[in-house]
Amino acid sequence: MAHLAVHYIDLACQLLGTPSAVVGLADCRDAAHIDTRAALAARFSTGALMTVLASAHPAKQSERLYLADGTRSLLVSDTGTEYRNGVVQHIQPVPTPSLRALVYRELWAAVRGEAVPDRYSIARARGVTAVLEHVRRLAAMESDS
Repeated sequence: MAHLAVHYIDLACQLLGTPSAVVGLADCRDAAHIDTRAALAARFSTGALMTVLASAHPAKQSERLYLADGTRSLLVSDTGTEYRNGVVQHIQPVPTPSLRALVYRELWAAVRGEAVPDRYSIARARGVTAVLEHVRRLAAMESDS
């Protein structure tokens, strides 16, 4: 989960916040305490729900994040990103090196006292950290049984 699904979980938590509850299952059949398959459900204080399925075993890697709220939805997948609010709008991907450069510029500005950190702020990682901590506990229970 921490290697495969973490980026999509983080993106969902950036939009939805920190989950108020997480339940699920993890399988550590390949190595003790290493989740190779997991199924999770999370509830957020807003009432939003998130389900996550992750596996290190499929022959073809595929990733997808889908968020829906009434008539609005966001789909992030291997093939692109689209936002719907009655009309489909395709969002141009930003290359990873460009995103990293934005984070580093922001960090440098914060170090110089010119700006408050936003993109790399540790507070923004609370949601994904809560999910990963739950997966760690599930993996430990699976390995102990």
